[in-house]
Amino acid sequence: MFGSHTEKIQKLVSKNQWSKIEKYTHSKDPEIRKAVAAACGSSTDDGSFNTLSVLLRDPDAGVQLETVRSLGKMGNEEHASAELRWLLSKTPESNTELTSAIHTALEEMRGRK
Repeated sequence: MFGSHTEKIQKLVSKNQWSKIEKYTHSKDPEIRKAVAAACGSSTDDGSFNTLSVLLRDPDAGVQLETVRSLGKMGNEEHASAELRWLLSKTPESNTELTSAIHTALEEMRGRK
């Protein structure tokens, strides 16, 4: 069942059908929300960034982590960098996995300038 959602989400992202993708960002299943975040990392469309901005505030740590990774893939985007710095300021230092992923994403963005 999850695999079919993943494939459908990837197709919707590739077609920039953000209104249809939005329902997946509200799924009760964090694995589906993670799939949305992962798929958005392959797009440079503004809708992808907007979707990732929503998912960055997700209560599930795994969704946040996947969202950070996808933002890092998007390239040198001022807004994405600001979003990541915001999350970094809200993340406890004890959450080393997320803080490390944020630093990595920011470095990836700087490398594309």
